[in-house]
Amino acid sequence: MIQIFGWNMIIVVIGAFCACAYGLIPVVCQYILGDLIDAFFLNAKTATVEQSKEAVAETAIKFTIMTFCGMAAFGIQHFCLQVAHARLGTAMREAFLTALVKQEMSFFDIKKIGALTVVLSEDIPKIQDVYTYELFLFFQEIIQFVVGFILAMTVNWRMSLILVSTSPLTFCNYMTMSTISTVITRQINRLTEHSAAVSNEIASCIKTIRSMAGECKEIERFKLDLFKINTKVAEGTSTLGSIFKVFGMLCLGVISITRAATFFPHYGKAYVSETTFLKVVLRESAIPFMGGLKPESVKGEIVLKDIDFAYPSRPHTLVMQGFNLEIKQGQQVALVGPSGSGKSTIVCLLERFYHPVKGQILLDGVDLEQMDPFWLHRQIGLVGQEPVLFSGTIRYNIAYAVGLENTTQEAIEQAAKLANAHSFIMDLPDKYDTLLGEKGVSLSGGQKQRIAIARALLQDPKILLLDEATSALDTESEALVQAALDTLMKGRTTICIAHRLITVIHLDVICVMVKGVMKEKGTHAELIQIPNGIYRRLAEKQMVLVEEKVQDVEDVLEDEMH
Repeated sequence: MIQIFGWNMIIVVIGAFCACAYGLIPVVCQYILGDLIDAFFLNAKTATVEQSKEAVAETAIKFTIMTFCGMAAFGIQHFCLQVAHARLGTAMREAFLTALVKQEMSFFDIKKIGALTVVLSEDIPKIQDVYTYELFLFFQEIIQFVVGFILAMTVNWRMSLILVSTSPLTFCNYMTMSTISTVITRQINRLTEHSAAVSNEIASCIKTIRSMAGECKEIERFKLDLFKINTKVAEGTSTLGSIFKVFGMLCLGVISITRAATFFPHYGKAYVSETTFLKVVLRESAIPFMGGLKPESVKGEIVLKDIDFAYPSRPHTLVMQGFNLEIKQGQQVALVGPSGSGKSTIVCLLERFYHPVKGQILLDGVDLEQMDPFWLHRQIGLVGQEPVLFSGTIRYNIAYAVGLENTTQEAIEQAAKLANAHSFIMDLPDKYDTLLGEKGVSLSGGQKQRIAIARALLQDPKILLLDEATSALDTESEALVQAALDTLMKGRTTICIAHRLITVIHLDVICVMVKGVMKEKGTHAELIQIPNGIYRRLAEKQMVLVEEKVQDVEDVLEDEMH
């Protein structure tokens, strides 16, 4: 934790020292007040008026000094408290999110997204509190007890021991610091809520971010939110006198030690949160975030050799067994088959979201596991069934893969035109500056898909992965999206996953998969000639039912499995 906090620990130490100094003020004032009472009552008969005035004046000076010391200590303590609280939160959130986006995809299969966001929304605030508010209060109360007890013993040790042996007194502590902190804390919380929303979006869209090598961009976006939070924070032998001294100081001491003891339950809760937090921050990803070979050019030749694969969440269930596939440069390959046949798994393996249990995946003759994952994601474009858009503008979403700073408005518009998206964008009130809302909620399915295609066009990948990109669209939208996809596929090595054969019959190669095994492979013309073949029977059934606008490839192939 000290490594994560860094230089912020200096602020914590200064604040803790001032908390100790502030904690001394009530005890010392109690002691001075006891001297004043002695001056009035013990020496009442012998002291002159002048002597009494001098005693009062001396006490007043002492109280004035204590007041200024207390104000200075409280002011510095309060400032350090607010700054340390915000900066510790910033450091922990940045460390957590940086570690989060570097984890391999299997980590997100096992971990629930909600559990990860709870670390940001609940666990980190607990750790912040225990290392600032609770720690400062602990030091303040402990110093009151220790000094109060020592001073009381020097005045009357017998009475001190008697009073200490009684049951602890319970009183309410003055809440000056808490009252002042409330206003600033509310302002910080409003900003923190937005940063939590950003982190939730990053976590839920991690596959899209990973496929477009957007990890560094998301870290910078999150750090910008945290900077806003920090900016807001920076703008935080017994006499009557001796009896009074002993009783007052011990009351403060006993109350203080009672309050100080509450630190430990808070620390216990924070310790659990800290453990959860550190499990993620200190975890090394099974698949490196960066590092490896970065070939100067990519042809797009892909070979899958004898692949066995099981998802880490189900390690004993093989979804692919002895799978082999060779794709030539610029070739367009279709994968058809029922759910669970391994089609989307091939996409995940090519993106290096996972590593195969057995076998090799080669890109231009080089093992994928030897390549830099960050570089690899920049060479591959992915368009899925459910396009993932972010809550920024249309311009931001189209330029996401390359970054707004690395492109021009003309290039963005050209990509949108090729994706058949420019017309509907220009019909919107704010055009390319239109805010899409969370996951592009303000657009239709077809419009979102065309934005995603424009994003892939601007990325200009050498390899294109289409995962049922038109299956969830209506007929009109499908026609527009399919036309955009045809433009996108030109000159690129393409793997297209589809359920409707009509969308893939023109591709170079069609692979029929069932339960992770390739059953048939060839062109549409070749496969249709196989007597009683799976593809032939499937095509016949679809042609028969096409007038009824029913029937799905998945349904037919699932029938073949029984």
